[in-house]
Amino acid sequence: MTHWKEIAGWFLPEECELLQKFAVNKDCLEIGAYKGRSTICLAEVAHTVLVVDTFKAEKDGRSQSNDYTTLIEYTRNTKSYQNILTCIGKSSEILCYIKPQSFDLILIDGDHSKIAVRDDIKISLKLLKGGGILALHDWRRFQVTEAANEFFDKMDGIEKGTAWKKID
Repeated sequence: MTHWKEIAGWFLPEECELLQKFAVNKDCLEIGAYKGRSTICLAEVAHTVLVVDTFKAEKDGRSQSNDYTTLIEYTRNTKSYQNILTCIGKSSEILCYIKPQSFDLILIDGDHSKIAVRDDIKISLKLLKGGGILALHDWRRFQVTEAANEFFDKMDGIEKGTAWKKID
């Protein structure tokens, strides 16, 4: 089996180790997988991992191609994990078909545009079980922080601080 440390990507070792603490025996959703580093990080300890990605990222991990660029490598890296289910496409087109409150942990690391991050947060909160964890990667990069701050500042039922926590 491929270990997450063997896969190229931007997910840092300390991020993987922290994510694994929260994912033990949990049902997880990952929006954006690139080559599968964070996917395997989750799959090593989680009950299930549902992955949604276009697999069309350019080498910078942000720009999108018209062709699949990372799908073959992602598939090769994740093929031995039986607890990973992969859906190919845009999160906005796939996640609307998922039953609400299905996941204990959701990792958003897909399209980093302000609109896409906001939309991923919006649908993810519907898919998150009570007491679940919503994690956003690249917090201080791109437009992730701006999108999250604007989204959560308008919400009731969210405890604010250095991190947000959904309150039931």
